[in-house]
Amino acid sequence: GTAGTLRREARGCDMAPVCPSAADGPADIRGRSAGRRRRVPGVTGAAAPDPAPDPAPDPVNAADGLPGDLRVVVGEGDPALDQRLSDELDAVNAAATPGVAPARELTVQALGADGDLAGGLSGWTWGVAAGIALTWVRAQERGSGLGGRLLAEFEAQARGRGCTHVFVTSFTFQAPGFYTRHGYREIFRWDGVPTPGAADVHLRKDL
Repeated sequence: GTAGTLRREARGCDMAPVCPSAADGPADIRGRSAGRRRRVPGVTGAAAPDPAPDPAPDPVNAADGLPGDLRVVVGEGDPALDQRLSDELDAVNAAATPGVAPARELTVQALGADGDLAGGLSGWTWGVAAGIALTWVRAQERGSGLGGRLLAEFEAQARGRGCTHVFVTSFTFQAPGFYTRHGYREIFRWDGVPTPGAADVHLRKDL
């Protein structure tokens, strides 16, 4: 698993008709879901045993291979589950990295005079590593240099926190070209994600 703030990315859709890799301002939409904490219901107490109890149950449910009385629940978005998994992974990561400060969020945004968002980056820093999770620049600003300016500010802030490198991922139909033009190098890619002919490109830049 990854750090709580580095939880698995939920890939999104490019809302703009312009190919982001052709302009200096990506339309990447990708990131994490996090919601309000919700109390996890507990398990009720067991009934009193019968005078002549049945043999102890098999610890594995033969129907689904689960131990005891566990059951699998399948769903879609679940902010409470995301938060619980994040908290549990935070504890694991803290134990595995003694002396390293917990991961911190890092955001950079450009706002218009009316407060409207023109573009932004959202990511994290943890130890000597930084990661970009979300990047977006509105269509009318692409090609203006805004994306590069936001990226440079993110990198400067990460460097100030002691980071020596930055990671980012981008689908081939999003903005890998934007990152390579700004000094990122491809380290690997997953072909066929999310569709045949597309790929999920992973990039890194040393600061």
